[in-house]
Amino acid sequence: MRKTTTIFMILFSLTIYATEQTPDLLIYKSDTIYIDTYPLEYLMDKDSSINRTILFYSDDMCMSTDCWRGHIATWRIDNDSLFLVKMVDCCEGYLMKMDEIFGETSSKVFASWYTGELIEYQSWFSVEDESSNSFRCKILNGRVESIVNAKFLGQKKDTALIDNVINSDTSIYVLVDKYPTLMTESKNYEIAELKTFILENIRFPQNDVDCMGAVYISFVIEKNGTISNKEFVRRLCNSYDEEAMKVVDLMTTWKPGLINGLPVRTKITLPIRYRYN
Repeated sequence: MRKTTTIFMILFSLTIYATEQTPDLLIYKSDTIYIDTYPLEYLMDKDSSINRTILFYSDDMCMSTDCWRGHIATWRIDNDSLFLVKMVDCCEGYLMKMDEIFGETSSKVFASWYTGELIEYQSWFSVEDESSNSFRCKILNGRVESIVNAKFLGQKKDTALIDNVINSDTSIYVLVDKYPTLMTESKNYEIAELKTFILENIRFPQNDVDCMGAVYISFVIEKNGTISNKEFVRRLCNSYDEEAMKVVDLMTTWKPGLINGLPVRTKITLPIRYRYN
């Protein structure tokens, strides 16, 4: 059985998954939070047309046990409202064009269909209990009703909710105008080309441990092009985790991300999936 590695950048009705699922992301103020809630599934459950469009968005049928819904969504809270701002295919990592799905030209979609609670993601392997979730947000028809955040415990409706782009020198951004570019002696790699760099440099551990799944590593590209804050968001097994981090350690020099032409600190979450063919 041949081992391969798939890199993707970070569909069904509501169900209980037997495999730990890749979380969606929520941008709240200057924080990016992994959430254990999938608001888009509520719309897909109600709207058969949207459900079919997302399910058959790609001609290539690819099923991932840790991402049954087939996509990773990024959400953002702006002005007390919840918006869908990005969708990424789980298997190949390409951006899904939301105007083709929702028929809207806007770069964000108001989640008017969603009523429920956004809860910060906790890995199955976490030693913390559910009560330790540091972020919980109640939504009614797409509008924020209340937020409990570890930074502001007990805070009710936050009227100071702002866009992700804020005027602070130390802010870390997830959505930028231009994403960082990896610089190496042989060539430069745009974000969409990181798959090539990883495949060129990753080595499978020489042991008898067979792991299938994904390692998630996040890091920050600083304004001077250096890399910082490397950490595991989700582990797989030790030898595979270590190999994935070794590849990230090779990514030493970058062109920083830009907003309005100015360099900003940019956070990247890089999932590396090991699977067998």
